[in-house]
Amino acid sequence: MSLRFFSRPAVLVALVVSGFALATAYRLPLQSERPDRGADELSALVGQLDAEHRRLQAQLAELQAERDRLRTQAQGPGVGLSGLLAELLNQQVIAGTVALTGPGVIVVLDDSPRRPLRGEDPTLYLVLDSHLRDVVNLLWEGGAEAVAINGERIIATSSIYAAGGTIVVNTARLAPPYEIAAIGPPELEALLRAPGRLTQLKSRVQNYGLQFSVRRASEITVPPYKGGFPTEHLRW
Repeated sequence: MSLRFFSRPAVLVALVVSGFALATAYRLPLQSERPDRGADELSALVGQLDAEHRRLQAQLAELQAERDRLRTQAQGPGVGLSGLLAELLNQQVIAGTVALTGPGVIVVLDDSPRRPLRGEDPTLYLVLDSHLRDVVNLLWEGGAEAVAINGERIIATSSIYAAGGTIVVNTARLAPPYEIAAIGPPELEALLRAPGRLTQLKSRVQNYGLQFSVRRASEITVPPYKGGFPTEHLRW
């Protein structure tokens, strides 16, 4: 590419110079050797040479423009690579496969220290999977950008469910206390404390002693998602 890139303008410059030389060469003999030629014929010949000169100048300008385009294109891979890396990082953030740090809130849920009364449902004193889901959904609603429960990153395909007396998040079995870390705006704290939100959880807190606390943090690190992704419908 470089050989073609530099040789064509050089040839054109030579042609332009040759054009001027030919114009001069034609004009001098025509005026000295053929003084009887009419002015109209000389003017026509000069016009042809001028037109050829303009054509060569236009072609040279086109090649210079092509040169500039190729230079930009040559620099493009670096710029393109930077753009691809930025897009890759953006997709990693969306997928939750990179750790993130920022301000947000930390919510802690724990089982009640009280003992159930005779005949009472003991689950009334326990943090349920539905409580965790309600908190996480409210965080997303409030603008959280990244959420984790006991170090398990919550992504679009995450599941939170009860199994055998424990709560499973993704594929990890978690035990109380449950610490929910969320990066997001400061309004998250007020949203979690709002009387009309998380009513079931707050009723259990008031009536059965479940522990529920919210605090703002200036810096939270949410770890990356460690699990796999479903590939049932992917084709390679």
